[in-house]
Amino acid sequence: YGPGDLHFNRIVPMTIKQLNAGLPPIIRDRSDSVRDYLYVEDAADAYIKLAEKMDKPIFGHAFNFSTNKQISAGKVISTISKAMNKMEIEPITINTRGCEIHKQYASFDKALKLINWKPIHSFKAGIAKTIPWYVDYLNDKKNRDI
Repeated sequence: YGPGDLHFNRIVPMTIKQLNAGLPPIIRDRSDSVRDYLYVEDAADAYIKLAEKMDKPIFGHAFNFSTNKQISAGKVISTISKAMNKMEIEPITINTRGCEIHKQYASFDKALKLINWKPIHSFKAGIAKTIPWYVDYLNDKKNRDI
């Protein structure tokens, strides 16, 4: 997640867009589904570190880049709502009949051990850097219909 992601079907951009418009954010399936949200700058840093080590004995290894922290859909929405001062807008849940994966997360332990990489942004810190970009983008008249 992070600035510039225009896939508004994803929870972070969709929640910011909905709250910015004064509409309730949407939870698909259930609020306790968990994911591991990696901020875009941390992901870029991970790939740079990996590229710098490609001539080492790690060539051919697969890596997971993550935060090692599981965050529920409900917590994602409440964190964004709080950061946008929109706590009064209650989310709505759309029953997708179990189409969503309930738990999806990874571990960066191998990346830490072999390439000395770990993320530096907490979810709260990444959201604080993400929200202003979307608010500016969405409030620009030419982008309102997106």
